Amino acid sequence: MFYPHTHLFSSSSSAVVISGPHIQTLSASGTVLHATFRDGFEGKEAILKSGPIRCATVDASQKHLITIGEDKRMKVWAIDGLKVLSERELPKKPTQVLFARDQQTILVADKFGDVFSYPLHPTPSDTSKDEPKEQPSEFTSHDNASGGALVLGHVSLLTTALLSHDGRYIITADRDEHIRVSWYPQGYCIESYCLGHKKFVSAIHIPAFAPSVLLSGGGDPVIRKWDWMTGTPAGEIPILDAVLPYIAVRVAKRKRWDDDEEDGEAGEGKKAKRQHGRKGRAKNKTIANAAATAGSDAAEDAKDVEMGEDVDEPATAVPAENITAPETGPSLADGAIATSTEPPEPVLVLRRIQTVEVEGTQMIVFNAVGATAVFWCPADATSGELIHAHDMGKPVLDVIPAGGTTFWVLLDAQWADPSVTAAAAAPATSPSVKLVRLAPTKMHESVDSPLLQALNTSCLIQGETPSLDLYADIVSMPKNTEVAHDPMTAEGKKNAKEEGKRRTRELLAAAQGSTPTPTPDDAEVRETKRAKSEA
Repeated sequence: MFYPHTHLFSSSSSAVVISGPHIQTLSASGTVLHATFRDGFEGKEAILKSGPIRCATVDASQKHLITIGEDKRMKVWAIDGLKVLSERELPKKPTQVLFARDQQTILVADKFGDVFSYPLHPTPSDTSKDEPKEQPSEFTSHDNASGGALVLGHVSLLTTALLSHDGRYIITADRDEHIRVSWYPQGYCIESYCLGHKKFVSAIHIPAFAPSVLLSGGGDPVIRKWDWMTGTPAGEIPILDAVLPYIAVRVAKRKRWDDDEEDGEAGEGKKAKRQHGRKGRAKNKTIANAAATAGSDAAEDAKDVEMGEDVDEPATAVPAENITAPETGPSLADGAIATSTEPPEPVLVLRRIQTVEVEGTQMIVFNAVGATAVFWCPADATSGELIHAHDMGKPVLDVIPAGGTTFWVLLDAQWADPSVTAAAAAPATSPSVKLVRLAPTKMHESVDSPLLQALNTSCLIQGETPSLDLYADIVSMPKNTEVAHDPMTAEGKKNAKEEGKRRTRELLAAAQGSTPTPTPDDAEVRETKRAKSEA
């Protein structure tokens, strides 16, 4: 097993690739210059303890690399030599990291809904442990021990953020369908809201050819267009029918109580418990004894009724996994990769939206979490019939511009289709990276790049990342709105109770050798009870 490549930053002269917790720098010819997994690399043990790198970015000059791992420590690297220049602890798990336009400021969006700014090179006061820390005010959402300056905050999990081309505005999106346009760095000044999404927003993009237009998508069946300065809708592109057939990775639905675990932290004081109904236990026991004389079939039914004594009061159990869940993102209890013969329904989560000019036509290129294809369509499309797809055979982790109309496509080469047995699976190994060139209606794969060959051979590192970590957005983005037992209605409870009463009457009749007597309607029962209470 090998770590999949999760981040790739390339230029005309070099490249940086991230695989699991490790970083490698390469020349344009594919030669590995530096690698953190080598035995002689300083700080190798600390890198392994940090866990897989979740967020990463490089500056415009390709001199500095920012990485944030599972331990929430933000590291600034010098790409030349791959040296750690600074390391700071973040208050919450990040969802996005990017450079400001001055290339000297780092912006980090986190799962608590905040965006903090940090200087590229921390001042001595930021790293000093001797100076007393300033006490946070009552209006601070959480303490920032690394001296980060709060830019803005949402009341929901922040999913993504970007800066306008002129750097004067910051656009943020959250899991509650909101897109907010704020001034930068005066994030408290809100310019507009782009409201209209029905589900979470996970991808936003401002085209270079139309800087006043914002493209957004997530769980909705469309990509929406906005005039982001005014928040006015400017159109939409239906994508669901085109993307749905290619979503190969599916996960089980989360439990209702997992909806609030937005930061991967288990709720305090949760204990596994089971509530038992107390009504009718003696009655059920009597029924079981009476039915024992009516034959084996009736006895089995009576046993079922006795075992189902919680019908009146449905049991509520909290999984033990939620008692002390570590802060490592969704666990298998939250939703394991489906391996059953009937997998759960596919979930649409857009990973990235970008634009490129292809033979004089402006194109939108996008991909979805867990989908095996890359999709594109004209920027002015209004119908899903204009969307093209190129199937890669493996789930696409990311699509990264490589200059012009070429893109790097990162794949989960270790993924195996759960519907295909191991014996029937193709023995040929799949590449971890593909280099493709986009045409108006086709996508051409390239094989003659030395950097591509190195990424698929010498850059592969032994290790394994749990598959759910790669597709955590499928679990964490959708909000589970389904309720097994709605407290606002007793319909489900009433039906279960009536079913139990019906079976009780049948068993009693079977034991006595008579025909069960029908009972009055529920409305008549309620009227009788009301009359007695009023009397």
